[in-house]
Amino acid sequence: MLISMQMLMTAAAPSSIGNESPSSDRLASQTIETKGSVHSKAVEKVAILVQKDEYAILRPYLKQYAADIADAFSFKIKIFKGSWSTPFDARSKLQKIYQSFNVSGCILVGNIPIAYYMAEYDLPQGHIVHAFPTDLYYMDLDGTWIDDNEDGIFEERIDPDTIEIWVSRIKTPIDDLNLIIDFFEKNHEYREGMLEVPHRVMMFQENDGEEWGPRRVEVLKVLYDPSNIVAVYHENETTKANYINTLNLGHEFLFVNSHGSPWMQYLKEPIGSKYFTYTDAKNIEKGCIFYLLFCCEVGKYDVNDYLAGWYVFGNSYGLAALASTTVWESIDPILFINKLNNSYVGEAFFEIIKYADLAAETDPIVARNLYYGATLIGDPILQLGD
Repeated sequence: MLISMQMLMTAAAPSSIGNESPSSDRLASQTIETKGSVHSKAVEKVAILVQKDEYAILRPYLKQYAADIADAFSFKIKIFKGSWSTPFDARSKLQKIYQSFNVSGCILVGNIPIAYYMAEYDLPQGHIVHAFPTDLYYMDLDGTWIDDNEDGIFEERIDPDTIEIWVSRIKTPIDDLNLIIDFFEKNHEYREGMLEVPHRVMMFQENDGEEWGPRRVEVLKVLYDPSNIVAVYHENETTKANYINTLNLGHEFLFVNSHGSPWMQYLKEPIGSKYFTYTDAKNIEKGCIFYLLFCCEVGKYDVNDYLAGWYVFGNSYGLAALASTTVWESIDPILFINKLNNSYVGEAFFEIIKYADLAAETDPIVARNLYYGATLIGDPILQLGD
């Protein structure tokens, strides 16, 4: 049985609208201890890059995270500290790490330099020129990135094949190392099974919900039993109040599709629309372990108070988010969900970027390269679903 938003809210709050709800025993049975294992083929190596001055403060928390991952999974994590002032410096270090240790991925902690890419293309409304942060620069370790006018923004990438590694970035929405400390403490609780999270996914489809909502639900069945899917997509449901109330119930996974900007999402109301802002995200009590934010620009981590950052660092559950620093285009969230069936989050992210790289060779839409803005925020070593 699929859990509708009304059913879930009825179970949580008897005064809410709706006549049908799962029993309290059923909801209780969906709360699980979250320590588990990822699908790992062999021992995987992961690098962490952190600035030397930040490492002095974060050292015990990074060590604990590395120990937690090594204890639970077949991963070896190696921490590299340095003083990198440019993206070129940090990427050069990562290239050497890849050559020496053959890492599967890298976690950029704190203020690692940001690379920018300039997308340029034509639309019916005119010629578009758009610069945005790109962590693909750190994922593609053998490609050539070209900055013809030396303004610090790449205009072209030449790569003989595709990316070599996945990259995730632990970048807080404001410059505060205490948020990173809180993040790693929360992560440790999750790894030790002390953070109890309802084992369900919330799907919120604001755009053309009646058409796309049922399709999203079908795909999520790859990861979750229908009884663990909370679907919110009917026009009278996709309100700001319902979004906040349902988020506050706590979930393992959120998949939301709506219009967005760096600091907010646009939520359609029966009359007009409202905004879910970064302030709202900060005030969410529980939230989700993982957020798939199919919304433009909410991952733009080079600005203060970016929305994806508060989703991850601002509540009791948040550990990771897949978002975009630009227009969300040419990254298929459905493919990502399917990849999660047999992969951890970082590996699934790697696969969808590799897929887009190959598609760009023949598809002019993908060749706009806006998928360069796809960004993984937080902990990439998570396994989701049943």
